[in-house]
Amino acid sequence: MKHLLILLLACIFSFPCLGQSIIQLSPLQGENSIQTAIEKAAMNGSSILLHDGDYILNKSIEIKDCKKGVIIKGKNPGKVQFRCDKPLKGKLKPVRDIQIESRIHPKAQEKIMEIDLSEIGINIPSFPALMKERKNFPQLIYNNELLPLSRYPNKGYLYMKKVIDNFGTAEQGGTFEYSDPEHAKWVNTVKDGVWFTGYWRIPWQAWTVRIKEINPIKQTVTHSVGIETKNGKDVGIFGGIGSKYHRPYGSGKEEYYVENLLEEIDQPGEWCIDFTTQKLYLFPPQHFDENLLSIVSDITPLINITNSSHIKIENISFKNHLGNGIIIKDATDCLVAGCNFKNILGNALIIQGGKQNRIQSNNFDYIGRTCIEVSGGNRKNLVPCKHLIENNYFTRFGEIQRSYAPAVKLGAFTTGIGVEEGNAVGITVRHNLVHNAPHAAFIYGGNNNIMEYNEVFDIAQVTGDVGAFYSRWDWTSRGNVLRYNFIHHSPRANALYADDGHAGDSIYNNVVYQVVSGTIVGGGHCNYIHNNLYFNCSAAGISIDARGKKRNYNAQNPEFSHLFDVFQINEGNWDNTYPGISKFLQTEHLELPIDNSIADNTFINCRCGLRKEGKDEDFQYSHFGNNTNLLIPDLNFQEISILKSLKDIQGVDSIEKYQLEKCGLYTDKYRTSLPDRILLINSIQQQKEGFDSIKDQQVTNNNQ
Repeated sequence: MKHLLILLLACIFSFPCLGQSIIQLSPLQGENSIQTAIEKAAMNGSSILLHDGDYILNKSIEIKDCKKGVIIKGKNPGKVQFRCDKPLKGKLKPVRDIQIESRIHPKAQEKIMEIDLSEIGINIPSFPALMKERKNFPQLIYNNELLPLSRYPNKGYLYMKKVIDNFGTAEQGGTFEYSDPEHAKWVNTVKDGVWFTGYWRIPWQAWTVRIKEINPIKQTVTHSVGIETKNGKDVGIFGGIGSKYHRPYGSGKEEYYVENLLEEIDQPGEWCIDFTTQKLYLFPPQHFDENLLSIVSDITPLINITNSSHIKIENISFKNHLGNGIIIKDATDCLVAGCNFKNILGNALIIQGGKQNRIQSNNFDYIGRTCIEVSGGNRKNLVPCKHLIENNYFTRFGEIQRSYAPAVKLGAFTTGIGVEEGNAVGITVRHNLVHNAPHAAFIYGGNNNIMEYNEVFDIAQVTGDVGAFYSRWDWTSRGNVLRYNFIHHSPRANALYADDGHAGDSIYNNVVYQVVSGTIVGGGHCNYIHNNLYFNCSAAGISIDARGKKRNYNAQNPEFSHLFDVFQINEGNWDNTYPGISKFLQTEHLELPIDNSIADNTFINCRCGLRKEGKDEDFQYSHFGNNTNLLIPDLNFQEISILKSLKDIQGVDSIEKYQLEKCGLYTDKYRTSLPDRILLINSIQQQKEGFDSIKDQQVTNNNQ
């Protein structure tokens, strides 16, 4: 009691320290004390020191129009936690409804418990008929770990046997035959809602679709709506169901699964929500302690920083939240450092506009969507924002949104086929470690951004036709530099992927191992690819193609030309920075790859070194210098990747230019220790060889 009294007294009074007052807080004072302390600190530029413990947030912390600077710091790293989950102690009850009991899996009989969501103020609307990922859907958490939504199969996928109808009609979607007899169990539940999630047509985008009918006699499933169809007709490129590469009957390898279904709760920890009863059903984890069970349902950001300067957030753990973590908007010289983000099921951190904001030495784990989404600068006059993303550790992100939710996304300008890119000028992303992810590591657009000294491995675990570094569909996205990066052990991914006509990247001195293709130029222009080192690429070290011939890559295509008007390329600083770009749309043969330079690259044990997909004359406007192909049968790359050393590789000269030993994380005052890379690399589970992206280009071109 004496120690508690001393702490409370310390929390009440401020005291000077090195010319700045410090406001001390403890969890006992509640969330309102944090907001009050921030408002007080904003008046005179004070610091706020947070003592160890859990700070439960029921509304956003707002920092607005603060120009004097505020430091919000956890006293001990990892011991101060901002969280937003609601405890569920006393809310679980046995299932008494006979109809519900009849649906319970034999393995879960008399073990399922229920929670009436209306009693805790939560109302959940039904899933839509079609969605890319679930949004604003609550999540159960036990002992600070996400509990799995019910799924069949528990691991892996079901596979379509044969497509009967690719497109459906105005009243329904496509129909396919199934193989697994488990489907028959779900027939009577269809009227209340059954949803399948699958890679129905392409390997890089899953769709969740409501099921209209399961016919156990014919062993068929019919979707309630079409996927990229209208009135039974294709409105996309190979809409409907069935692999676009094996029409009309499909490949028999299209993956799908069912989720959020009571009948498939068959192991401890699984749960679902029944939209008709508004009840949550849970098979309690082993050694269950209800004090450790909570739910997240609020989507308001944890912290909003707006129009402020010199805000520092240090040594705080943000966890257990359905919405976004921190949003920094129109701010200058702010810092987020030494923080942990875990179980943040929106975007963990968003920077919108502003300048010179820094995200340094943080850890991101189990993030629902993107870890860091950053934009800033002015593309019209190419003024840089100078944001810095450095020394961060990213793992297990994209847990809800499985595609296009990378560790770091540069830019938020929608172009092409609805992919967010661009609107980012002068951002540096360096010395980060990314692994264990479903799709890309970095997605980028914009101008004059630098991505360097990053290490990436074990990505694209559930998708294909993607890059560790991925960009697309922008002829104005010039001046981006990708150098000194180390991409390895990702057999389902490409390493550096300038997709769908993307232009203007400088890609040099990167080291790549065990990917599909090391670098892809997808019909784009003005890309510089020199002095890269590629090992064991299953398709090609570098692949360049002329897809624009069939896909109408020309000045009349608004998907490319409209950005020249949006960013006023004929004005401002564009011609000074990129000579001749104001007249680029007048260039002849934009349907062919123009002004690319590929030289001085080394390919070791790659199936193909440099692959040109097209006729020889298609590449007459690009430059190809000397590139080297080597075969080294006994190369021990596991040792090379662990030691980050190239010194013992015969035939590779000037190894110091790759600066491999500098890639990845380093220690600083916020990151005092490093992850065990040996353990991480040795624990990589073997993946099957990935989808060769050139196949998509070939099939699409042949049907344009």
